[in-house]
This record gives sequence, C-alpha cells and structure tokens, in this order.
Amino acid sequence: MSADDPRDAAPDPEAPRVEGDRVLFRCATCGKELRTLRSRVGQTTACPQCGDPVTVPDTGVAPPPPPAAPAAPRTTACPMCGAENSAGAVHCAVCGERLPQSAPSERAAAGGRFRRRVGTVSLGETFREGNRLFGEHLGLLLGGALLTGALMLLGGCLIGMPFQFVGMAAGGQFADAMAGAPRRPDVGSALVMTGVNQVGQLAAIAVLSFLLAGYVRLRINLARRGRASIEDLFAERGVWASAALTTVVYTLMTSLPSNLAWAVASAGDGGAQALGFPAMVQPGPAGPGFDFDPAWTAVTGALGLLQFVLAVLFWPYLFLCVDYKMSGLTPLSAAWETARGSRWALAGLSILQGVIMAVAAIPCGLGLLLAIPYVSALNVAAYEQISGNHAAGPSRERSPAAAH
Repeated sequence: MSADDPRDAAPDPEAPRVEGDRVLFRCATCGKELRTLRSRVGQTTACPQCGDPVTVPDTGVAPPPPPAAPAAPRTTACPMCGAENSAGAVHCAVCGERLPQSAPSERAAAGGRFRRRVGTVSLGETFREGNRLFGEHLGLLLGGALLTGALMLLGGCLIGMPFQFVGMAAGGQFADAMAGAPRRPDVGSALVMTGVNQVGQLAAIAVLSFLLAGYVRLRINLARRGRASIEDLFAERGVWASAALTTVVYTLMTSLPSNLAWAVASAGDGGAQALGFPAMVQPGPAGPGFDFDPAWTAVTGALGLLQFVLAVLFWPYLFLCVDYKMSGLTPLSAAWETARGSRWALAGLSILQGVIMAVAAIPCGLGLLLAIPYVSALNVAAYEQISGNHAAGPSRERSPAAAH
C-alpha cells in the first residue's frame, strides 16, 4: 500500500466484543466494524468494504446452546367439542370424536403393521360396561339389530334363493321330485348343493355388508358418545368394499369347511364309502335327515372347533374396519394384532355368549329379542377395551336422555 492509502491510517484492531449469539470485530485492514454469528469462529471471508480477507476471531466465550425445541403439547383439543384431552389420546374422552394425530395412529412406522394400543380385555369390565349399555340403550340396540336382521334376511332371500334353486337342480333334486322318487342326495350332489348355496350366501353378505358395518357404527357411537340414531346403520357405505371383502373371507374361514364336511357326513350313500373308505354303519332310522356318517360327523366337529378358534383370533376385524376406515384385508391382519393378549378372554366371552343365546332360544325364541341386543352390547364393550376408549367411560358426559 502507498503512503497516501487511507487504509494505512486504520486504527489498531480492537478486541472482539460479544452480544448474545453475535460477535463484533473490526477488519484489520480498513477498520470497518463487522458482525456475525459466534458459531462462525475461525471462518474466513472477504471484508465487504475493502475486500481483504478477514477471519472471525475467537472470543474465548463458548457460544450459547441452541434453543430447546418447543415442548410437545400435553393436551390435544377435540375438533368437535373443544375439550382438552391428554397427549396421545385417540378419541375425545367427552364426545368420542377421533382426535387429530401427528402420525398415523393405526400403523407403526416400521413395516406398516397395525399398532395395538391397549393391552387385554377383561371379562368383568366387559360385562359391567355391557350391562350399562344394555340398560341405557336397549331400544336402539334392539331396533338396530331387528332392522339389520330383517334387511339381511330380505336381501339373503332375493340374492341367495336363485343360487339355492340352481344347487337343487344341479344336485338332481328337482328331477327326483318330478319323477315322484325323492331321495337323499349322494355325496356329489350334497357337495354341489352346499357349495352353490354357500356362494349365494356369500354374495348376499358381500352386497349387504355395509349394514353390518352400520350396526357396528351405531354401537360405537352409543359406547363413546352416549347417543346414536338408526341412520347410523346406513352411514358406513364408504367402507363397503373392505367390509364386504373381509366379511366374505372371515365367513369362508369360520363356516365353509365344516359345512362341506357335514354335507359329506349326511349324504345318503355314507360319505366315507363314497370317497373310497370302507363302508360304515349308518346309525339311526334310515330316511332324510336322520342317518349320518360317524367318521365325517367327527370331522365336522373338529373343523367346527378349529373355526371357533379362528373366529376368536380375528373377531375385531369389522370394528377395526369401521373405526379406522381400513381398506382391503388390513382389518383382518389388524384383528390378529389387537386380539393378542386377549384371546382367552375373547374365547370365554364367545362361549358365554353362545350359552346366553342357547338359553334365550328355549322359550320359542322369544328370549332372543333381549339376548341379541345384550350380546351386541357385550361385543362393543369388549372392543372399547381393545381400542382404549373404555378408560373414558366413567368421565364421559351422558346425554340428557341417558341421565334420566
């Protein structure tokens, strides 16, 4: 630099100063005061005034720690009623509305599998809450069950009856009747008729499965909000495809094998002999509906027991389908996860429900008018424990109607 260069007259550098997270220092060449972050200590850049290189000096003071991330909210406001709920809650403890989640609540981050949120089902809690629901909402539970059953029966007749006629024709029953020589069907005819009838029943179930999903929605609303309406039976058309697919698969697993085995057991030619096994004595008087093959009857019983186990293992599938709006076969895989830890309790509950229905059917079936809604209340009470909403029950606000 020349003697006339004004930069020669620059003052001696001052010691750097610290202001919060900034460091202030002067350019050693031109004296311009510079300001930058303390985290840039040791970095070199060009002075914006003279262009000479400057290095951010070390102040000898450690930079402040980065600001702490804001604490996660301890409560979540319900978008429906505004009530504050504990962080991590899935449903509002006051009105039962689904709470917004920061991450998908029904799938774990790894593997996309359903995350089971709650432990086990308690039979005591199930019957306590089921009794409460039954006592407070008998009218809606019974009305929903009767309307759903009537519509399912009507749809089953309209959809399934043509299949029944096709099965009878394929099994030769019409031809035998026209010839005036009715007979018990052989194994082949029995299997054909049973298979075709099952196809008809599955078709009816698939078409009308949105009604089954609607009855699930009605019960969930009663359990969580203390109120529901008959219109809820028709509110789940959005999950129809998944409800239909999973219900058909569930029905195939829990009924078809034993039905086909019983068709063989009750065939007129003795099912074992027709399939190449030694002939077995048919006990009981010969005639339609009386004699049966003992070996195949035992097979039917064994398959029935296996189907009962499968029914328990996958029991919550339709509740999960409706509650979490699942698609495809996801409700079945999720049901396997949610039933873990509760399988013995669910098996015991299923047995007790079967006893209740059997006893209720004794007085000409009239007891079923109370048994069906009662069993329905028990089912939703058990599911609420699986979904975690049973804990909200004692603090839930009751509807004015329920309070009286």
